Amino acid sequence: MPATTKKLADIYANRAFGTLVMSAANTLTFLQLQFGVGLFQGVAMILNRVEWSFPSGTLRELVALADELHVVVSNRDDLATVDPTNQSILAHAAIVPMLVGAVVNEWDFYLPLVTDFSSLPGGGLIIPANPIYLGMTTAGFAAAATTQAVLYFTFKTLTDAEYIELIQTIMPANI
Repeated sequence: MPATTKKLADIYANRAFGTLVMSAANTLTFLQLQFGVGLFQGVAMILNRVEWSFPSGTLRELVALADELHVVVSNRDDLATVDPTNQSILAHAAIVPMLVGAVVNEWDFYLPLVTDFSSLPGGGLIIPANPIYLGMTTAGFAAAATTQAVLYFTFKTLTDAEYIELIQTIMPANI
């Protein structure tokens, strides 16, 4: 009788990196992250953590109350906004200046800006492994912004029924 093969579970964190440079100031821009997993292979990604970093030139654009910076992980690149209540926005982080008192003050940024899902049941947010995009938009910027993102994740092989359930969670519907 032939020996059965045993699939090993992905128990250690993997990292994916992406640097997104906006196409123009205040323009929603996306960057696709490529993973060696096909859409119909039945493999899900457990997203544990996203670390967002920004060069000083990007952070120095945040000087007025009307300025904003939003970064997202998404499963689509055809969105018009990065509203975190959109089913296709998987992770969202923002920096919005708050000026208090005299305008002559300093605001220190402590990077990276972290989006952490590790305390969720299962150790993270379960999402399809492809397609995955980084997205970024700004308001009030004079120049195009840049972000560097590090995603920490594991892969999980699902049964056909589990994978169908996963795909149904990203369908644009209110049930």
